Amino acid sequence: IPRWGRKSAGTLLSRYGSITEILRRAGSWEVSVRGAEALWQSLRENAASARLFRELATLRTDVPLAEDVDALEWRGPRPGEMRILQTELGEELDVPLEELARIRGMRSE
Repeated sequence: IPRWGRKSAGTLLSRYGSITEILRRAGSWEVSVRGAEALWQSLRENAASARLFRELATLRTDVPLAEDVDALEWRGPRPGEMRILQTELGEELDVPLEELARIRGMRSE
């Protein structure tokens, strides 16, 4: 959200606990933050994005997983898939496969 930095977000979230509550109390915040009016305006204009960001950052526990936890462990990039990605991205992915092979946990296919 434009204008929102670590300090202002931290101060208001510490006091009100959620973006929803910050929005609800806008204009009557009981804590002092620098540029409060501009912060409120930016949050009001970007409220939908703020709610989306909150949703994306929330760990869901109500969705069943087909895999067990061990299957979700990061084991490094897989060479076959990296070759496909490198081919699709061309020069955008400027990392030699030899360099990727040095990454800890690299699996061979």
